[in-house]
Amino acid sequence: MTGSPFSSSPPTSATGAGFIARDITFENAAGPGAGQAVALRVGADHGVVYRCNIIGYQDTLYVHSNRQFFRECDIYGTVDFIFGNAAVVFQKCSIYSRKPMDRQKNTITAQNRKDPNQNTGISIHKSRILATPDLKASKGSFPTYLGRPWKLYSRVVYMLDYMDDHISPQGWLEWNASVPLNLLYYGEYSLCFHIV
Repeated sequence: MTGSPFSSSPPTSATGAGFIARDITFENAAGPGAGQAVALRVGADHGVVYRCNIIGYQDTLYVHSNRQFFRECDIYGTVDFIFGNAAVVFQKCSIYSRKPMDRQKNTITAQNRKDPNQNTGISIHKSRILATPDLKASKGSFPTYLGRPWKLYSRVVYMLDYMDDHISPQGWLEWNASVPLNLLYYGEYSLCFHIV
């Protein structure tokens, strides 16, 4: 399933409170040129995803809303591949940027907190931020960024993570010039980088 209306009806959508997924692969095989192609949408409160593979390209994982926890998962994508407005923690996950379409940039996160009073955001803790072999082979032809602000009060934190050398030194990418940077919260704490 691909295209803009499919964020509300991806191949797998979890909405029930207390949802738990363990040792499952969620994949949208639409390919890098298909546009939005969500593999998993989670809106469940207290949702837990453990030791799962979540594989796609653009908009792979929609962390829609409520409180969620992902542990020891492998997540693959290209453009905004972890996106949404949940209060979500990724812990001990491996997050893989893939080779995108020509002239595209990879962005790992696109958080869409719309109100400064919301207690939402994306936290990536003790995880590995890596490039797939096809992206590594492209020798820096496709810049990869930690994220970009989908909405005005976007909030993302990377903490105690390992980052491969495919991450752009700039770190973050603007969505467009109309998003005031002083309303965002993007944090990087105690990161370990691979240096060539």
